[in-house]
Amino acid sequence: MANFKFSNEFKVGIFVLVGLIILVFFVFFITDFKIIQPRYTIKMVFNFANGVRNNSPLRVAGVDSGEVKNVRILPIAENDNKTLVEITGWIRNGVVIPADSKVFINTLGLLGEKYIEIVPGVDYLHTLKDGEIIRGKDPIAMYDISNTLQEMGNDLKDGISSFKSISASLANGEGTLGKFLMDDSLYNNIDELILDLKLNPWKLFFKAKEKKPSVK
Repeated sequence: MANFKFSNEFKVGIFVLVGLIILVFFVFFITDFKIIQPRYTIKMVFNFANGVRNNSPLRVAGVDSGEVKNVRILPIAENDNKTLVEITGWIRNGVVIPADSKVFINTLGLLGEKYIEIVPGVDYLHTLKDGEIIRGKDPIAMYDISNTLQEMGNDLKDGISSFKSISASLANGEGTLGKFLMDDSLYNNIDELILDLKLNPWKLFFKAKEKKPSVK
């Protein structure tokens, strides 16, 4: 019987094939066999995607239940002259999402990865089916936050300027309140009144008799 010898090329090929099989196994293991998992898709529509992209996590009631598969801007003809973003995500079979659920874009940490968060509603008589669309709640854009902070800063500056102006007017004795605070004679009269009441406390309880109008 003839002896067969394997060439070095054949041995290298076998080694590479075994390595590829092991690599594919680990890929399936690490990704929790997502490719072969039973699933269904839903579409979520937003005005602003806030950085969500393909393969971003999708959570239902805070639990990882799927991922984003596609993000696209809808054509103008499909969205009534408004720029809308359609995010398609797949959900594991068995995860039921009521039609009145709330969908919004959240962030892992302060500046972390963007993901889709679904807070289940209560209408389990009507649930999302494969391919159905749900309207998402738009996140606040960072430039809106910056503008709001800038406006608050401007209002604070205006308030400080107004306070300084009022303080200067009071210090100069302008207006009724300014005269009340800066007029020494008024202060002296009040001081004399308080001293008189201390010496004659009965005046606090004294009530002058009302004069009856004379009948002509």
